[in-house]
Amino acid sequence: MGPLDASLLLLPSGSCKHSIIESRMTYLRAYVNTHAESWCKFYTSRSKGQMIPKGSLKMVTTCYTSRVWALASYSSGDLVQPKGIYAKLFKVKEDRDLYHWKCSPGVISNTGPTTEEMKDDRALHENQCVALEVHSIQIEKKRVGSAIQSIYRTFSNLSMGGSRSSVAH
Repeated sequence: MGPLDASLLLLPSGSCKHSIIESRMTYLRAYVNTHAESWCKFYTSRSKGQMIPKGSLKMVTTCYTSRVWALASYSSGDLVQPKGIYAKLFKVKEDRDLYHWKCSPGVISNTGPTTEEMKDDRALHENQCVALEVHSIQIEKKRVGSAIQSIYRTFSNLSMGGSRSSVAH
């Protein structure tokens, strides 16, 4: 059995999902296919300032917002897997937005909002961005003409919960 990797994102006060609606995807497809190559060239050009690594240009298609979040993750790498991995979330007080994790060794955990984003142990902001769905924007020189076809295929898969792969190839 290979290494164990796991992550949990808990949204104990609920969340809202904001996605690009299907009717807007038609306009977005044409726009991305028209400009994707120039965006990639601009951001990877040494003459335009700081060069970013290939594959760093992403398109956000969905954003999840919430007042409170809790994250725990574990990766055993090449180590032997322990038998009792656990991560349990506790609410400090019923009328507050404070949570704490009780975790097994090797589990990395965090909660939010930060103390600066709270007043009297309550979240100040109802709509913190806690997660995104993103797609890489890439250009394949050999088949620039296939970018339109590829983006249509990717976006049609999105509406059916399919692949979260590159926007354009």
